[in-house]
Amino acid sequence: MILVRASIWFGFLLFIYAYKTDTFPPLTTVVKHFDLNYIVPNCYERSGVDKKELIEFEMTDDMEHLPNSTAIKTYLRCFGELSESLEVKSNKVLLGKLTAYFAELTKEQQEIYLGMVKGCVKRAKPITDLLEFPYNLTVCFKQNDNQHFYIFY
Repeated sequence: MILVRASIWFGFLLFIYAYKTDTFPPLTTVVKHFDLNYIVPNCYERSGVDKKELIEFEMTDDMEHLPNSTAIKTYLRCFGELSESLEVKSNKVLLGKLTAYFAELTKEQQEIYLGMVKGCVKRAKPITDLLEFPYNLTVCFKQNDNQHFYIFY
C-alpha cells in the first residue's frame, strides 16, 4: 500500500494526467499547492532541456523510442525536487504537499492518477541513480496510460 501511495504522489505531480482538455489537469488546484511559475523556469535553467524534447516525450505513441537525454532526465529530477515530491539527493518520495493536493481532487481525477501510477514506484524502487529514478517513473506513467499523460513545460 505504501508503494502505491508513493507512486500516486510522485506521479500525479510531475505528470498531471488525464484527458488533455481545458479542465484537466485542474490548474487552479495545482497552482494552489505547487508554484509552477517557479518550478518550470528553474528546471529549464538547471537542465538545459529543449522544450521540443519535452513535447515529443509527452506526445509520442512510440514507447520504444522515447527521448532519454540527460537534459530531460535532469528536468524530471529537478521538477520532483522543487515540487517537494522527491527528497533532494535521494530517491525518497515525499508525500506532504502531494497528499493535500490529492485530497482536493474529484474521485474521477483520483482514479485516473491511480491507474496512471499503478506499479511504477515498485518498478523503479531498485534504481539508485538520481536521474534514472524519476525518468523510469515517468516512462512507467506514460506506458500505463499515454492517453492521459501530461508534463508541465
